[in-house]
Amino acid sequence: MKTIKNILFLLCVVLILSGCSSKSSNQKWVQDEMAGITDPGFTVVSKTKSKDEVKFQFKDVEVSAVNTFLATLYESEFKVSVNYNYEMNFYSYAAYNDAGESIHFTYDVTNKTAVFIYGIKGSSVFVSGVRDVGYFIRSNYDYAADDLGENYIASLWYTVNPGVKLTNQTDVILSCSVKNVRIKSGSRVGNLSIANDPYAAGTDNFTKTCTGYGDLHFVVRQKGIGSYPTTMDYSENKEAFFNAMGISQGDLNFVVQFTIEITTDKGTYTRDYEIKVLPDGNDTTKMGLTYDVDKTIADLSQGIPFTKQ
Repeated sequence: MKTIKNILFLLCVVLILSGCSSKSSNQKWVQDEMAGITDPGFTVVSKTKSKDEVKFQFKDVEVSAVNTFLATLYESEFKVSVNYNYEMNFYSYAAYNDAGESIHFTYDVTNKTAVFIYGIKGSSVFVSGVRDVGYFIRSNYDYAADDLGENYIASLWYTVNPGVKLTNQTDVILSCSVKNVRIKSGSRVGNLSIANDPYAAGTDNFTKTCTGYGDLHFVVRQKGIGSYPTTMDYSENKEAFFNAMGISQGDLNFVVQFTIEITTDKGTYTRDYEIKVLPDGNDTTKMGLTYDVDKTIADLSQGIPFTKQ
């Protein structure tokens, strides 16, 4: 009986160790199944594998190790449509090989976490071209005295900056435009118009051509939203003026629509936009000298691809 117990105990130990070994192996970076890319040696959180991709999630990754890994990726066979995006707190690297397979690596500097995806041919996880990565809006306040000099007439103007990124560094921009900029739904106060800058003549339907996507911004003017006595003391904090005019953010809201078209040497890309000014959770009436809304993202893989014509 004692012998049988010992055998059973040894079998349990073997099974437990085998289970641990199997689990550990399942989490390992296998160079042959990762297009020959060397194991970066990061601490693995998870590994998932399908017929379309192999995906690793990592933790406790140091910047020095990331820089070494990026150098490895740069020397790998993935040399087509290379895109390297560097921000203060975020790295992103993506590329293809000649077989149409892809790699995509992202690194969060603050949290020291990373993700690596190897996209197998036929189901690449990163499509190169042009992507919408959000938008940035800045509100500015303006005022002018009425004819009698007794009241100030208040106005606002908003600079809308769509976030547009090329995901292929070899693309050469030939032309671009933001066109058919129009107000879909107006605000309860003020008169809305669209222009290239705050002091240009406004229009109901605006189109702008440019040579670089950094110049795709436009201005929406909201003239004559209300008035308040000139006897009120000047303040950098404009909330007191909005309170005097009895204006809330709900009175100011409107929706703008537009289309962006970008032509590169690889093709023409378009996307339709619809943006609420200002988006929920933001309040211009609490503004100081200006009020900013930043809805841009750093991770290009999360951006929405433009349609290629």
